[in-house]
Amino acid sequence: MHASFQKRFERLQHLLEEYEKTLSGLPTDQLNKKPATGGWTINQIVHHIAGAEAGIILAIKKKLIDPGESKPAGVRSFYRATLLRYALRSKRKFKAPKVLAEPTGSYEKNELLADWRKTRKELEELCNSIERPYINHQLFRHPVVGKINLKQTLGFMGDHMQRHLEQIQQIKSTL
Repeated sequence: MHASFQKRFERLQHLLEEYEKTLSGLPTDQLNKKPATGGWTINQIVHHIAGAEAGIILAIKKKLIDPGESKPAGVRSFYRATLLRYALRSKRKFKAPKVLAEPTGSYEKNELLADWRKTRKELEELCNSIERPYINHQLFRHPVVGKINLKQTLGFMGDHMQRHLEQIQQIKSTL
């Protein structure tokens, strides 16, 4: 894995472990219980995060079919990625982009986490497969901020996971 991806990928791994620790010991009925304040259940949040990661991988793989069509990320990509990171670190609420299906119904924790671990392995393989000339290319189009490179995408993914982990911890404290 290229050095510019390593630290951000390790953060994603650490956050996945934090999710697993946070969910451990919670029974299925609590994981699928809507919070009193409304919104998604804990398992729906996990489904959303894992689904977003799978969608990002799919989009990047599509872009890598012909990576020469992508452009190097410049100041505009940096600016967009920075705005996204600040937005995710704020307390402001956002609707999930329409690209992602709204999570509905109940989910089983062990299945969600097993699928997510497979997806994470796929992300690691993807990060390992990026050829040097395309390391800084715009390989992902975020539905709100637009095109960003893989390092910026990994940063977004970490901030997205952190934001939802805090949401899960808040829900958990009310159970």
